[in-house]
Formats: sequence, structure tokens, C-alpha cells
Amino acid sequence: MGDLIRSLRSLCRQPLLCAASVGALAAGVAVCAVGVSLLESILLDPLPYADADCLVMVWRVRPDQPDRRLPVSRRTFDESRRTTRAFSQLAATRDWPFVVAGREGAEQRWGGLASEDFLAALRAPLAAGRHFTPDDFASGGRAIILSHRFWLERYGGDPDVVGSAISLNDGSFTIVGVLAESFSFLPRPNTDIWAPLALDPDQQAYPDRGALWVIGRLDGAATLAAAQGEMDSIAARLEGTMPAERKGLRFRLISLQEQIVGEAHASLLGVWGATTLVFLIACCNVVGLLAARWLAQRREFAIRAAVGAAPTQLARLIACDIFWIALLGTAAGLLLSVSLIDLIVSLNPTVFPRMQEVAVNWSGAAFTAVLGVLGIVGIGLPNLIRATRSRIAADLKLDRAAGGGRFRRWSAQDGLIALETALAFAMVTAAALMLQTVVRMEKFDLGFDSGGLLTARLPISLSTYPTEESVRSHYRTVLASLEGQPGVTEVGASTSLPLSGIRETVPLAVRDGAPAATLFAEVSPGYFGTMRIPLLRGRTFTDYDDARSSLVAIIDASFVRSRFDGRDPLGHAIALGEPPGTRATVVGVVGDVRQAGPRAAQEPMVYLPLLQSPRWNTFVALRTDSSAPADLAGGLRSTVAAVDRNQLVTGIRTMQQRLDGRVRRPRFSFFVFSAFGLIALVLALVGVYSVSSYVTRRRTKEFGIQLALGASTAQIARSVVARGVRPVLAGSLAGLFIAFAFAHLLESQLFGVQPLDPVSLLAGFLLLIAAGVLGSYVPARRAAKADPLTAIRLA
Repeated sequence: MGDLIRSLRSLCRQPLLCAASVGALAAGVAVCAVGVSLLESILLDPLPYADADCLVMVWRVRPDQPDRRLPVSRRTFDESRRTTRAFSQLAATRDWPFVVAGREGAEQRWGGLASEDFLAALRAPLAAGRHFTPDDFASGGRAIILSHRFWLERYGGDPDVVGSAISLNDGSFTIVGVLAESFSFLPRPNTDIWAPLALDPDQQAYPDRGALWVIGRLDGAATLAAAQGEMDSIAARLEGTMPAERKGLRFRLISLQEQIVGEAHASLLGVWGATTLVFLIACCNVVGLLAARWLAQRREFAIRAAVGAAPTQLARLIACDIFWIALLGTAAGLLLSVSLIDLIVSLNPTVFPRMQEVAVNWSGAAFTAVLGVLGIVGIGLPNLIRATRSRIAADLKLDRAAGGGRFRRWSAQDGLIALETALAFAMVTAAALMLQTVVRMEKFDLGFDSGGLLTARLPISLSTYPTEESVRSHYRTVLASLEGQPGVTEVGASTSLPLSGIRETVPLAVRDGAPAATLFAEVSPGYFGTMRIPLLRGRTFTDYDDARSSLVAIIDASFVRSRFDGRDPLGHAIALGEPPGTRATVVGVVGDVRQAGPRAAQEPMVYLPLLQSPRWNTFVALRTDSSAPADLAGGLRSTVAAVDRNQLVTGIRTMQQRLDGRVRRPRFSFFVFSAFGLIALVLALVGVYSVSSYVTRRRTKEFGIQLALGASTAQIARSVVARGVRPVLAGSLAGLFIAFAFAHLLESQLFGVQPLDPVSLLAGFLLLIAAGVLGSYVPARRAAKADPLTAIRLA
């Protein structure tokens, strides 16, 4: 206990060293605890479902695009459920919007249409009521189950709501159950209303149209590989009954865990790798600071050894220093990690799935702290041995007899600075790589101009507009009214807006060839001008392309390249829909558009006139010359309400906000790497400063003699700076190997830049050299300003 008290008092007499050591370790522990907690909460914790490891998602894939997951058709789902033996339950769902009537007007809530045993397959707990029964499906799908959130918001948690009626989509539904607060269908966590799949008329009218998300619960003895083999057999058996454009599709089974967090896997591993690098840098920094303290105490240790102190007693004194720094640094780091995680979650609540579940993993954080202490002891072992193996005679006269040669050799502290710099180099170059990724994604040409665009969705009530003619008339009126809104220069509408997440395909054949699923959208006459999609040949749609005219189509440049082999497509007919299909004449060719964002592959696309076959759910896009298109939101709502006060306007977002959603994960990685890179630079600067200060103090006599012999202050300063930069330069060169490995860990996140990008490497190198020069500057000035006579006398 006495040694602990003496060590604490000694540390308090060096407040800057103590604060720097505790702060460095606290930063390292906090950052690493964040990385461990993110990894644990999102990737490693089991899903909140009973026997979650038995849950599997079933997709269809094309042989030429095995990574692209396609929904399953109703016919395929029914046949698979009827014949499977590997699954104890096979269930399906699809998204479905609901318009909910209320006292303050209608609102839209996202729902899901589910098969009979979908919620039961997930073992969804109930707060009130029951699950669906076969009778609910036989009665036309008029029973619903509410999410716990919607139940609280609309009914205040009233348990008597079960059995009552609610108006949805202008129809009456009966509430039969309320889900427990703990349940959420994680692939679609915003689902508030569940209804029977029988509510979707397309499931009967178009049984081969892929629209279902299928989830299965493996039978107790079945494995994922066995289930995959069985589904391959089912796919082969179904091949003969499939339409031509769906032949060749195969099943792909992945675990529900992989479905939810698979895309976040690489990003989270990158974040965890970054936190680990910062943690190691912090440990090196603490060791460097403590080593400077221990080496400065060698005279004291020599005196203790001279009066009979054993090396174990000296080691105990050093252990006490480590104890206090580890205790204070770990405690501060764990407290800081709580605030850091809360900040990250509040700023990025949806950047990763299960983000709201992230909390400090105390066991992982404690393990990190233990590793930190072991790392400090392990990395500092050479300095510890050097400090405790005292050479009494030499160390007692060290201050007066130490020549410059001792400090010109490569020391253990130089090795620490080099290691710290190598790790920091990898961190800084990773931040530069992610910066370039974000910039290139934001500036990538998507085929349209995202600036000055405000977008929204207009779901139309089937009961209010029951016919195509009524929908067509409504669209004409709404679009004409929006064109007259102040500040609006152009207006367009589309059923599949870029970056909206809506992806629709239609079987399409050219020149009596085999039909192939092709992206399509129905658009208004002003759509291409509003989006600034260039017209390459022919014409765009006009107001005369409606139900009274012949069907026309516009295709994009990639469609021409892939389906017309470079021939002029104008005037040619294409067949839309299942054979024989409806014939449409190509009247124009427009530029390619990346519908799903920069990372998505370019796919051929066909556009049809919205006024020829209007849909009940579409997007509108308003272009303005203003730099703040969001200011049009109020006018958009009021203009649409003036046409129909019950018309919903949902999902109002600028196109730039939609683009930001595609870039949010690389931007988060850039934010993390930049913050951690800044910490790494500061720690490296502190490390260089501590070593340079120590060396400068020990070379006081040498500097005094050099100044007395005529050396200039600039020469003295340059020698100190060169001595401080030397390990930084060596560490930067060694850091190329660490940076190479870390960059390849991030490769799947990069866009438009290679892992060994020379600009990023050069930026990291220059920043670290600048940190080395800056860290050596103050000690260099102190050495250069020393008075020669005073320096010699004090030495």
C-alpha cells in the first residue's frame, strides 16, 4: 500500500505526463469499447427470435447474377410449401401501404401482407389478442394485427381495442391482435400493420409475378445445405411450368442473420479494425510516456539499488505506476464509451441494422481494458527491464557523463514511436480512402441532375378513383396545379423514381425473341425534362400519349446496346408482358440512369407513358431554381390538398437526401476513420514530443558545448527535429504494409479508388511527417535558446 501511495504522489508531481497517459489510455479504451460493442450488438448477438438460428430467407436468383436476390412468385411459394420437408414452416410476406383515417386527416402507415403462419414462424409474441387463423384468410383478409408502436400511438395501449374496427384504405378491418413491444420484423422494422396475404389481388391474378419475401424455419434435423439441395430439386421440377422470362431461376437460401446484417458486415469489420488500431496506438503512447518517466528515474533507482533495494522492489514501483494509469485510464475510457456510443447512435440511427439495440458491451469493454494493461506491460517490457537493471556507478553519474552517442543510437522509445506511427499511417490513409469514396459517390453521374429536386409519393385511394380514367384525370389536374406553384419550374411523375428503392420489371421481347425481365417505369410527359435526363434520339412523351393513342415506349441507351445490337430502334415494336404481349412502338432513346445509385450495375430500362395506363401509386418530382428545394414542401402539400383534401402526400424528400441515403454508410465510415485518424495523429504528436523532450533534456550538456564552439541555433534545432522525425519516417515506411492490409479489409466499401491509392498514401505520409516536425518543434526551440554557459554549468 505504501508503494501505491508513493507512486500516486510521484505521478501527481508530474501532472502533464499523468494527464497525457490517462487521456491516451482513456481514448484507446473508449474507442475500442465502441468497436467491440458495435460488432457484438449488430453482428454477434442472436436475433430476438426464438431459435433464430433456424430461420432462413428464401430468394430466387439468376445464374448470371447470383448475388442479386429476387422475390418469389405466389405459384413458386405455394408449390415449395406443399412439397418441402426441410422446413417445418415456410411463410411469406410483402410490403403493403395502408391509408389510415383519423380525426386530423388521413395518414399512411407501412404494412405487411402475410401468409397464415408468417408471424407464428417468427414466434412473434403478442401483447393482446391472437395470431391469424385460416378463417381470417377465408373471409377476404379483413383481419389485422397491429405493431406495439402503432397500438400505443393510436389507442394509447388500450387492451380493449382487440375486436374493434378500423378504417384502412377506405375499407373496414377488424383488429384481432397486438404484437408485443419486443417484436420487430428486422428486415422491415417500420411495419405497423399486418394483414392476410389474401388482401393482395395480384396474388391470384398474376401468380408468376415475383413479389414475396419467403422465410422458413428449418426442421430440427435439417441443415441449411440440406434445405438448399431440396429447394434446388423443387426449382428443377418447377422449370417446366414457368413463363419463358422466369426460366433458369434458382433458389438461394441464406440465414436470417445474414439477410439482416450481411451488407453491414464489411463496414463493421472496418470500424472494428480502426478501433483496434487506435487502441494499439494508445497503448504505445502510454508506454512511451511511462518509459520517459522510468528512464528519468534511473538515478533514483540507482540510489535505491545502492542502499540494498532488490530489482523486484524497483519493478514493484513501476507496477504501481502502471496500476494507477490503467485504473484511471480504464475508468475514464469506460465512462467515455457510454457517451460516445449514445452520440453515434443518435447521429446515425439507421446507418446499420439493429442500430437502436447498440449499447456498451461491458464484458467486451472489460476484456479490452485487460488487454490494454497486458499490452502496456508487454510493449513496455524492454524499457521496464532496462529501468530495473540498474548499473549503479554509471547511472549515478549519468547526467554528467552521458555523451551524445548514447542518444544517436536507435532506442526502445524510437521503436515505440515507429510502431505508433505505422499504425497511425494505416488509420490516416484509410480516412483518405473513405473521403475519396464519399466524394466520388456524390459526384458520380447517375444520368440525371439531383440538384434542385423535391420528390414525394402520391398514393391514390382505389375507392375514390376506381377507374383508370379517374386516375388519369386526377394526375392531369395535380401535375398542372403543381406546375403553377410559385418557385416550380418543371414537374414530372414516375412510378419508379431513381433512388426510391422501387424496382419493377416487365417481361419484354424484341423482334419476336424470347422475353426477358426488364426494368420499367411509367412516366409523365414532363418527367425527362424535370430530371434532366438527356434525349438522344426521337422524342419524349406528350399529353397526346394517352388511352386514345397507340402504345409507345422510350428506351435507354443500354437497352439499345444490349437488345438492338447498335441498330436504330426508332419505329420498332417491342412486346410487353407475358407472351404474346402488348406491342409498343419505340419513339425515343434517352440516356442511361442508375436507378439504384452509384454502386448498382447499369441495367436496360424501358419507359411507358403514365397517361396511357395510369397506376394508383406514383412519385412526383418538382424542379426549382432555388438552392433550397425543401422549401417547396409546404406548397406541394397545399397544392395537392386544393385538388383533393384527402390525397396523401408522403415521403417528401429532396433528391439530394435520397442520394445521401445511398452514401450514408461510406460517410459514416469516413466520419469514424477521420475522428480516429485525428486521435491517432494527436497521440503520435504527443509521443514524438515526449521522446524529443526527454532526449533534449539529456543532451543539454552536448548542446551547450556545441553552442560554445560556434554552432548556430538553427543547427541545434534541426538536429533535434531530425532526431524526432527519424522514427516517424521509419514508421511511415513500415506502415505501408499495415495500410495495405487494412485497405484491403475496406476494399468492398471503396468506390472509384484503389486500396493502394497513391494520393491517400502521400496524404498520410505528409500528415505524419508534419506531426513529427510539430512534436519536435517545441523541444527544438528550447534547445536552441539555451545559454551555453548555463547549459554547461547545469549539466
